[in-house]
Amino acid sequence: MAALAAVAILAAACGDTTDAVDDTAPATTATTAATTDTAPATTAAPEAPATTQADDSAPDTTAAPAGTLVVTETFGPNAGWGIETDDALIYTNYGIAEPLVVVDFDGNLVPGLAVSWERRSELEWVFEIRSGVTFHDGSDLTATAVADALNYLLDSPTPPRGLTRDIVASVTVEGDSTVLMTTNGPDAVLPQRLVSGNSAILSPSAYRADRTIDPFAGGTGPFILVEEVPDQLIRLEANPNYWGDPPKLAGFEVFFVPDGQVRSGMLRSGEAQIIAQVPITDLPLLEGDPNLVVLKTPLPRTTSVYLNNVAGPTADQTVREAINYAIDRELIAASVLEGSDDPAIGPFPFWEEWADPTIRAFPYEPDTARALLAEAGYGDDNPLTLRLWTYIERPQLADIAVAMQAMLRDVGIDTELTISEYGPLEGSVLAGDFDLFILSRSHLLDVYDPIGFLEADYGCDGGYNLSHFCDAEFDAALTAARGLDTAERYAVYGELSGVLQDRAISGFLTHQIAIDAHSSNVVGYRTHPMGHYVITTDVAVTG
Repeated sequence: MAALAAVAILAAACGDTTDAVDDTAPATTATTAATTDTAPATTAAPEAPATTQADDSAPDTTAAPAGTLVVTETFGPNAGWGIETDDALIYTNYGIAEPLVVVDFDGNLVPGLAVSWERRSELEWVFEIRSGVTFHDGSDLTATAVADALNYLLDSPTPPRGLTRDIVASVTVEGDSTVLMTTNGPDAVLPQRLVSGNSAILSPSAYRADRTIDPFAGGTGPFILVEEVPDQLIRLEANPNYWGDPPKLAGFEVFFVPDGQVRSGMLRSGEAQIIAQVPITDLPLLEGDPNLVVLKTPLPRTTSVYLNNVAGPTADQTVREAINYAIDRELIAASVLEGSDDPAIGPFPFWEEWADPTIRAFPYEPDTARALLAEAGYGDDNPLTLRLWTYIERPQLADIAVAMQAMLRDVGIDTELTISEYGPLEGSVLAGDFDLFILSRSHLLDVYDPIGFLEADYGCDGGYNLSHFCDAEFDAALTAARGLDTAERYAVYGELSGVLQDRAISGFLTHQIAIDAHSSNVVGYRTHPMGHYVITTDVAVTG
């Protein structure tokens, strides 16, 4: 509680920041490029682990424009293409629809469907909408279409994690091309809240009266959805009327393949040309194939074991601490993951500006774990058994779960291990009917600022609060942070991450490095720092 009080004092001391308009984007692990006049500036990050990208980020413009390819994706749409759900990632990842604000491959906030934005007052942001843009169904992009789309999103019974009516009071139109967004309180990161797939703007005809979505009405992106085979694949074709650079691909197919070994096999056999989330065990095979290119990119993503804070044995902080002391993070990173990840020191990796350098990871101390379990009343006469769950879509998580099961067994905790597809597990975890859940989570996915992650995952009303952690002072500090400038806001994030670590709210395991691979005849493919854009207008196939 003392730590939370300190955070509250820090936020209060920073005072009203109305005059200090903050539209700075968080730094990423990539080198920051110069920003345009219309885009907020970014801040350079501490040095991060090296990024290994193919030397084809500027594809040869002579590459065959009529090429097609196959991509594999771990998750397909499973919520009716709802724009307020995680299905929205498909819209932006594959160029169907676009948001007002975009994070480019160098980590900068740049114009998307908004050519500019500005904070007009403490509570008001104005966005100038791009002209001359049409939706896939032929209708025009207008300020009214944008406002209606955002209001539809905000009025959803389950709005997206980073953009809710708690944050945005109204979205209205000023003139023919200006959208006014009014917030309920000072919010310095509203542009960063508009970069996610959930904020993509669909054609007005896509929004049905019964609040379902017609994905074939489409958006404004460079590719048009033309076919869906549910749970199997989607097919897209180039948009001949795209407002930006014309696509270099005539089209492509996306196969939904949750099993990493199958994805790897499809790449090696030539059935697919691009895959993400390469299984560690297959990495030597892919790296040794002269016809393939492997990419490694540090991500703002942490693999954690989420602990149930309100029910069962893990509601006891002593048990949560014991679990954390029982985990050998160095072994997981170096041996289980063969050096592909770094051991976690908290929710944020050390190279990010908001990471608190004073935070220390839980050391691997099995004797301490055993002593804490005894203190909590567990031992030979009262053995502790917990449910340990993870999912197959990210293949490394199963390996971590097996290793962690052995580590917990060594200190006297038995576990019932379940490894399945993600979908069947999520509902039980969100309902609080679980003990331990190993998850890979990006802290910049929903909002291009850690406040989105902290609000969603650890706020009392967070839409993804898997831990079921709730603390009024923690929430108050987050609310105050919305109105602070960059440096002050980042200081609050560091303090709050220390609270999560000190109280063992979760078990932070490793900081993740993305491993993608593609055929050598694919040019222009890059790993996006947020995982937002898979196929862009630059991707092409040669030969």
